Amino acid sequence: MPPRKPPYSAKAVSNFFLAKSRKITQMKLHKLLYFAHGWHLGLTSLPLLDEMVEAWDHSPIVPSVFHEFKLFGSRPITCFAREFNPDEFTREIVPPVDASDTFVHDLLERIWKVYNGFSDDQLFHMTRAAGSPWSKTHNEHPGIKGVDIPNQLFAEHFAEKVRENARSA
Repeated sequence: MPPRKPPYSAKAVSNFFLAKSRKITQMKLHKLLYFAHGWHLGLTSLPLLDEMVEAWDHSPIVPSVFHEFKLFGSRPITCFAREFNPDEFTREIVPPVDASDTFVHDLLERIWKVYNGFSDDQLFHMTRAAGSPWSKTHNEHPGIKGVDIPNQLFAEHFAEKVRENARSA
């Protein structure tokens, strides 16, 4: 079977990052997903994740990942994301993004290299910055939890960052 191409399950992308470290909290994981999805849209105009990132009251959240790991609270996540296999009637670990998809694999490696060094709090503030996809969506729908952040907002915001990086290179 040929390797799968984007969009990927948010749990598969999560497991890519969780394989890197056993010190990732749910807050950090959601921010890594936010940036990975955003940069992928900015570079390709195509979504990385097969579900929408939502603007919750305080930050962007990927619902399936939130529900998978909510029992960890603010503690580091100590397991991989799983999905139910109806044929075996078991919950099996979702394989991470395949390394044969070199573009996505390299992008995720870069996201890890750039953003892993930031604290949860720093990432929290970065995703909430004025003009960010979360900020724009949250401001348009104040007090409403679970509003989809449009992929178009991600694409526009991160495409501008791609252009800024190209100009400064």
